Amino acid sequence: MHSKLALKKMISLGVEVPLPLRHKKKTLGDGDKVYFEGFEIKNLDKSVSPEESESDTRVHVPFITDGSVISPATDRDLIETSHVLTDGLCGAPVMDEHGFVAGIVEGIVPTDHDNPFLAGAGATVTSSAIHNFLDQSEELMMKKILPESLINKLYHARKAIQKRGGTIPADFFESVIHSKVGETFSEEEKNKLVKIVEDVSFGKDFEINFNDLEKMANRMKDDRQAEEEQEYSNREKK
Repeated sequence: MHSKLALKKMISLGVEVPLPLRHKKKTLGDGDKVYFEGFEIKNLDKSVSPEESESDTRVHVPFITDGSVISPATDRDLIETSHVLTDGLCGAPVMDEHGFVAGIVEGIVPTDHDNPFLAGAGATVTSSAIHNFLDQSEELMMKKILPESLINKLYHARKAIQKRGGTIPADFFESVIHSKVGETFSEEEKNKLVKIVEDVSFGKDFEINFNDLEKMANRMKDDRQAEEEQEYSNREKK
């Protein structure tokens, strides 16, 4: 509930949600300019440390700086920044010059590092690595809901969309709903399944109650087991 209220507040303040993720294949290069926007943690009561204080007097103050890539890689980038990044910026987005998320701040190299080239640099997880993580997470989730044959159709449909910018094949959703598994779903479950498949096919995030997901996954598991037992029985008869 609180997260939804916070999200609405961010949108009302003009914050773009969600931030667009840089294309998977468009990795940053040496010298590319990037920008950091997040928060710096400051202690209002400097007379005592946060550990000694009875109440937490720390606040989050907006922090903005820029930088340039000094060591690009597929999954991690090192970035030299105009101002050393603060601890409060860990997990913050790294924006490219076009406003796309090019990575996420993972950590900061200590300023007293033996190598002056690395000292104070920001270490970031690249957009390519983020894409891979999202794809793998999505695949694991879908395997709990759909049989392999339908998962293959799902990814085939997505590739077709990405290549020609078209729509999902007309018979795609029908093949899901009218499959042996789909026939066992209630109307509510069918609607949820269609929504999930549609959102995932277009690369969107989707929300589903965990209990609903677990129920669908268990139903799928039972159906698969029943089909396997039936297939085994048919073979025995032959």
